[in-house]
Amino acid sequence: MKNCVIHVGMHKTGTSSLQQSFYQQLDNDQWLYPIFDKSENHNRILGMLFNEHFLLKQKNNRLKQLNPKNQLEENEIIENFVGKFTNERQSLLAIWDSVLSKCTSENVLISGEILCSLQFTEIEIAKLRDTIKKYSSSFQIIGYVRSPKSYMESAFQQTLKTNNVKLNFNQLCIDYRKVFEKFDKVFSKENVNLRKFDPASFPNSCVVQDFCKQLNIGFPVEAIKKTNESLSHPAVCLLYTYRHYAPLNSKFFSNQQNHLLVNHLTELSGDKFKFAPSAVMPIIEANKNSIKWLEERIGITLDETIKESETDIHCENDLFQHQYESLQWLAAKLSPSHVKQCRPEMPSETVAFWMYEWHSQLVAQNKPNKRNNP
Repeated sequence: MKNCVIHVGMHKTGTSSLQQSFYQQLDNDQWLYPIFDKSENHNRILGMLFNEHFLLKQKNNRLKQLNPKNQLEENEIIENFVGKFTNERQSLLAIWDSVLSKCTSENVLISGEILCSLQFTEIEIAKLRDTIKKYSSSFQIIGYVRSPKSYMESAFQQTLKTNNVKLNFNQLCIDYRKVFEKFDKVFSKENVNLRKFDPASFPNSCVVQDFCKQLNIGFPVEAIKKTNESLSHPAVCLLYTYRHYAPLNSKFFSNQQNHLLVNHLTELSGDKFKFAPSAVMPIIEANKNSIKWLEERIGITLDETIKESETDIHCENDLFQHQYESLQWLAAKLSPSHVKQCRPEMPSETVAFWMYEWHSQLVAQNKPNKRNNP
C-alpha cells in the first residue's frame, strides 16, 4: 500500500455506520478496509497493540472473572493468565503484520474511536505511526467532531450503555485541544482533516457519503449500512435507574449482554435525550479556550441552536423520573402480571428490578442452543 488513512472520529459521529459499511465490503485495488478479527471496529487491536490504558483495563476486567480458592491458586492463575495475555498480544501483532504486509490495495483505511481517547497518548500515536511506516509511505488522518453540548449528551449515553456512571456534567465536557492536537503533532497538520459532524451539510445527510467524498472512495450508496444507536429520553432514564438500583447479579452481565439490552431499548420511542442548557452552558463557557482552538483549527463555529424543552435533564434526579407510558412499555415486555402492577409512580428500586428481570429474559432467550451428544 502507498497510503494509510486513519479515521479518528469521536463517538456518535457515524463511526458505526462507516465501520459496518466498509467491513467486508471495501476491498479492491484502490481501497482496503482490513479485517483483523471478527469485529468491524479496529478499537480492540489498536488498544491491545498500542495503548497501555486499554491493556490494563482488559487485564483487570478478565482478572475479576477469576475465582481462586486460596493464595497459592491465585498466584498460579495469575501466572497462567499473564502468559496467555502475552501470547494473545503476540498473536494479534502477527495478524496485524500479515494483513498489512500482504495488502495490494493503494490505500488502507483503519478506524477506531479509541484513538480519540485522552488515554491514547501522543507517544502511543507516534508508535502507531512508526509501525505503519513499515507498510505505507504516506498518511492521511480524517475525523469528525461534535459540538460541545451534543458531545456531552452522546458521551454520557455511550458510557451508560456498559457502565454504572454517575451524572457529572463537568466530567463530560471534552478538551478538544488535548484530543486532537496530538494528531497534528504526530502526522503534521496538513495531513489531518477534521470536519464538523453536521449531517445537514452532508450528501443526502449521510456521513458515509461525505467520508467517501472527502477521500474519493468509490463506494455504492446501496451498500451503506445506517445505524442509529441513540436512546430516547425515556430509554436513558430506564437504563440509568437500572444501573444505579439493579441487584448485584446484574454486575455479572458481559459487555455483549449489556449491548443486547441496549439494542432492545432503542425500540422505546420518545423525546430526544437532552441536557438543559442552563446546566451545561456554564461548563462550556469554562472550556471556551479549548473550543476556540478547535473552531480556529477547522474554520467553522461549534455554536449550537439550543432550545429548552420540558424533558431536559437539569440534574441526576430528573433521570429517575419515568413517564407512565415507558413504565407500561417495560411491563408489557415482562408479563400480564407486571402490566397489572404498573402504576404512574413507582419506586426506582422496583423499576430497576423489572429492568433486571427483562435483561435476564433477553440473555436467556439469546443463549446459543447446545447440541446434545449422541
